[in-house]
Amino acid sequence: MSLAETEVLFVSGEDDAIAPVRLEHRMDEVMVGGEPDQACNYLAYRFERDGAALAVRVYMDEADRALLSPPEPGGAMAEPTPAAERLRQDVLCYLARRFRLIEELGEAGYEPVWIASEAWRSLLAATARH
Repeated sequence: MSLAETEVLFVSGEDDAIAPVRLEHRMDEVMVGGEPDQACNYLAYRFERDGAALAVRVYMDEADRALLSPPEPGGAMAEPTPAAERLRQDVLCYLARRFRLIEELGEAGYEPVWIASEAWRSLLAATARH
């Protein structure tokens, strides 16, 4: 198939099923004995819909990795409501267009729920350079 025969589809951010209701760039610092010991530089996303909410963190030193917290209300051990599960699916789609790796907090800590294909990783890497 030649490039002329290849179908091209443009998907904009306006096509996402959901958008964050809040996005903050945060910096948490841990001081030990009055001296800086640790710093956490991250983006905090918050998604809400139909009484359900999800929080996502992206640490700037691993900006291609998104960490998804359990839906609220409930948490990791609770059975998600239908609204919370729909929200989770839409948030996963939103994140998958933007990050190489998505991990979700569960009983055993953070576990991968989505890893980009090699082609998608190359595209994300090229986009990050521009």
